[in-house]
Amino acid sequence: MKPDRVFCESARGKTEETAMASNSVVEYTRPPRFFPIYVRVLTRWARRPSPGFRLPELEAVWAPARVDPARLAAYRSVCGLPEGGSLPLLYPHVLVSAMHLDLISHPDCRLPLLGALHQRNHVLQHRPIAPEEKLEVHCRLS
Repeated sequence: MKPDRVFCESARGKTEETAMASNSVVEYTRPPRFFPIYVRVLTRWARRPSPGFRLPELEAVWAPARVDPARLAAYRSVCGLPEGGSLPLLYPHVLVSAMHLDLISHPDCRLPLLGALHQRNHVLQHRPIAPEEKLEVHCRLS
């Protein structure tokens, strides 16, 4: 069985363990689980970044990403959306939310996460996405 999280060599030739503030890629074969990420977030204490702090360049890739029909149905139900048709506009964001949290809680990202404010998102839909499509998802932090 493949692990759900694999660290790859960065563009600079360093492995994840030594890639402090360099390019690291995290590849997923399935979506990451929230519980281990929450534990990491709740047990990590980080100081406020100093002036001139730069975020590390991190990327997460999940391919092929597939929508779980039961989770999609639950999302539609909770949001009061009709069944059928393409994915709801914000569902791809929900689909990858664990990847986002995994990136910002990555050991190279030394931001204090508790109390952090979520300021804004911009959503642009280029085309409808069918629920049965195989997707390739990329999330980037830099």
